[in-house]
Amino acid sequence: MERISLFVFPAEGEVLENWVHTLAQLGWQHPYSTTAYASASVFRTDWEGTFANHTFQTLTRFVQARRLLDWYIQGEESPVQWEVFYRPVSAGDFCVLPDWLHPKPDTLAPHHLFLKQSLSFGTAQHPATRMLLRMLPKYLKADDVVADIGTGTGILAIAALRCGAAFVWCSDLHEWMAEELRHNLLLNQCPPENIHFTTKTPQDFPQKHFAVVLSNISAAFHLENVHELTSMLSLGGHLIVSGIKEPEAKEVLGAFMFSGLKQVQAEVEEGWWSGVFTPS
Repeated sequence: MERISLFVFPAEGEVLENWVHTLAQLGWQHPYSTTAYASASVFRTDWEGTFANHTFQTLTRFVQARRLLDWYIQGEESPVQWEVFYRPVSAGDFCVLPDWLHPKPDTLAPHHLFLKQSLSFGTAQHPATRMLLRMLPKYLKADDVVADIGTGTGILAIAALRCGAAFVWCSDLHEWMAEELRHNLLLNQCPPENIHFTTKTPQDFPQKHFAVVLSNISAAFHLENVHELTSMLSLGGHLIVSGIKEPEAKEVLGAFMFSGLKQVQAEVEEGWWSGVFTPS
């Protein structure tokens, strides 16, 4: 079972051994210190509910009191290591928050997105998701119908509904992701009847053309599916792609332009590229 590690970086003058004791009091296992930080670990499945909330609130207070410079949590080396959802993340107009921060119906704001901690991709910890969240409101109009390919947690589908989309067609690889999506729809008070999830390919959607197509997967996927993605766009629609490393962007850009699209926007963050295309 995968473990996650907490790293805390005390301010100047703090005794590192004292932080080893603090981490143990918080319930973290195998605490130790180096000359620069203190660290401890737990199983990934422990990071939820009261334990996660107590750790977050306590360490946030230490940062505010300037006793800590910073802290972070990292998973083991795995495809989902960046998905340890340990603090709120801002992305454009949106603020993405973990569900253990206890969202209340009367405190939900339109720009707040609450998500369950899970192994699904999409908590805005990764720059590929943040760039899509920043771009989406610019190109989505009220009552648009959207396709979300590689749905993961459903973060982009939920953001699309918050931006006024009438319906979102979602696809991903595994059936269990449907339950993740349902849970996150409930957290965000989004009507489930406005979303349809399938493990089939987007070409199997009953609807064939969309005002906005979201695809946050990989350069290889986009290169293999250039024609299919291009054909999904309605007249004047927008394809927003991400999950592409910066050195791969030129090839992806060329492939979409050759298929009859033109680029209208691009962003780069932390070595990852995202682009927006529309029919020429």
